[in-house]
Amino acid sequence: MSTHTAVQREKYTIPYRKDERFGPVLRKSWQVGQLWELHHEVIRMLLLGMKQCDIAERLGISDCQVSKIKNSQVVRDRLVLMGAARDVNTIELSKDILDVAPQALRLLRNVIEGSEEGKQATIGLRTKVAEGMLDRAGFGAVKKVQSDNVHTFYGADEIEVLKQRARIPEATIVDNCV
Repeated sequence: MSTHTAVQREKYTIPYRKDERFGPVLRKSWQVGQLWELHHEVIRMLLLGMKQCDIAERLGISDCQVSKIKNSQVVRDRLVLMGAARDVNTIELSKDILDVAPQALRLLRNVIEGSEEGKQATIGLRTKVAEGMLDRAGFGAVKKVQSDNVHTFYGADEIEVLKQRARIPEATIVDNCV
């Protein structure tokens, strides 16, 4: 056995452990020691933010197997490396966006005003751009209105009583909702 394989086995396996609850019983835990195609798929799906049960269903394996793969040392190490690479890419992308933002804002203003590069913009495009800018600034249109409504059906007699009550100035209508 090569020294590399021995080091890898030592790093990614759990040796026999004593279980103090029942005396000196030796127990062996299962660990992933080498990444196979299935492990790479699980890692990719974990990085995409998928849940373990969804990964298991999609790959046709058990939740337990996904959990063991996810919790093995070699996969955790790989997830840390890939997560760090993703974070570096995100930071670079954020810097690029910040560099381009002033030009984009200038172009959007020109489109709204119809000057310089924005002369060719139609009124529909100008309106859409203006609404988008207002929305990003926190002044967008209301997207959800929540209300509590009560529907009541009245007969002809009840409508007449309501009309009579409305004609009396000192009459008060009491809301008897609990």
